Amino acid sequence: MKNDTVKIDQKDIAKIHESAYKLVIVSSGGGTNAISSLLKVPGASNTILESYIPYSKKSMDLF
Repeated sequence: MKNDTVKIDQKDIAKIHESAYKLVIVSSGGGTNAISSLLKVPGASNTILESYIPYSKKSMDLF
């Protein structure tokens, strides 16, 4: 089984948080780790406006 994990350095995440970009993230499955990684680095409140983790198929269909 192939592992498609992408690791991003905390310094790179800090650069994202220092930028003018604002994000709303919708993620499911393994993608929820991306939300966690972004929120662990100081400055996340400058970047992340909202995050959603829909679980059921009905909920996923809304996105």
